[in-house]
Amino acid sequence: MKTIGIKHLKINSSLIDVEYVKKLVREDGRPLLGRIWYDHGLVRINKKFPSLTQLKTLFHEATHGINDEFTLDLEEGEIDILSKAFYAFIVYNPKFIRKILGFAAKRRKK
Repeated sequence: MKTIGIKHLKINSSLIDVEYVKKLVREDGRPLLGRIWYDHGLVRINKKFPSLTQLKTLFHEATHGINDEFTLDLEEGEIDILSKAFYAFIVYNPKFIRKILGFAAKRRKK
């Protein structure tokens, strides 16, 4: 299946590489959508799922990275809720998000 093509994420001071793999499983052998390894600066995304699922999974794994980078100490369930909430907020508020990105782009040029 086609990948979403995001190859790197920047989370605060960490640069995370993103790899797309044909098979990703839990320790018990069940399929896994994605996983982050903080110590290796790596996220793996299972590419056998549709693009939208890959995108949401990468956002979820990025939320794990934010949790680790900022020492938030959130549990898996809290990360899941938070990633879904912010994903929906971004999707339903594109004008606001574009405004933030516009101001950020101007500041980077200075």
